[in-house]
Amino acid sequence: MSPFPTRRNRTITIARTEYLINNFDECIEHFNILNDTLFDGPSFYFHNKCIREYPTLQHKINHPNRNIFLECVYATLASWGMHRMGDSDTRLVNFNHFKDTIYHTNVQNPANPLIELDEVHIVGIPLSITNNNVTYVDFDNNNDFPAVAIINLVSNLQVSQSNSHLVANSKVLHHFLPNLFVPIDRQYTLKFFGINGYRLNTEEHPNGTHEVFSYLYPYIVYIAKKMEKIILGLVEENRDNPNSWHTSFTKVIDNAIIGAVKMGDYKEIN
Repeated sequence: MSPFPTRRNRTITIARTEYLINNFDECIEHFNILNDTLFDGPSFYFHNKCIREYPTLQHKINHPNRNIFLECVYATLASWGMHRMGDSDTRLVNFNHFKDTIYHTNVQNPANPLIELDEVHIVGIPLSITNNNVTYVDFDNNNDFPAVAIINLVSNLQVSQSNSHLVANSKVLHHFLPNLFVPIDRQYTLKFFGINGYRLNTEEHPNGTHEVFSYLYPYIVYIAKKMEKIILGLVEENRDNPNSWHTSFTKVIDNAIIGAVKMGDYKEIN
């Protein structure tokens, strides 16, 4: 079993992180061009409803209609490719299990990690920066808040029947805490940062979710810190635009990554 991350992993991830920062505006512009043709229908409708109609965590966990919010998250996950009919490992748990996993495990927990993290913004996550471009947060050996709460949430939610939980869990958490969690997927996020998706919780890599998230998240935090003013401007500019995918701080980062992958230039950075 090869070690993770390899030196090559880090070289690619660092270079592509800098590429995204240096070409952020262009990546967003390319995403905007694709917006109306590739990302419409239920994938936008349910995501938009989650973010705009339930703007705070209290709306999501204490509102009388909180089950409607959770139904919208469930529908968003399905429309974002997390549930396939037939003989497939890409399947969500049934809705009652989904609801119990989130509300009973987290919301009714006296030390509720969602509430603990409600006031934490991604730009406030501490980073160590070396040589102006290498970013690193040691989640595995960091016993301080908020590192433990973040990694526990990502690693321990059980919303998918797959052995791999990173993609589904990050998408759920994005809709609860959109200023903290970027939605992660294989098609765009992991591909862009040069990470092999096969590591996500297989028999060979049983801790893949923890390993990959702990490795990847600091680079996303670094992007957030570097591009904070531009991202805040895009969110504010589109606050009243019901058709915009720039629905939150971390979704703008995700949109830039999608734009970069669709542009294709990042492939030259190896």
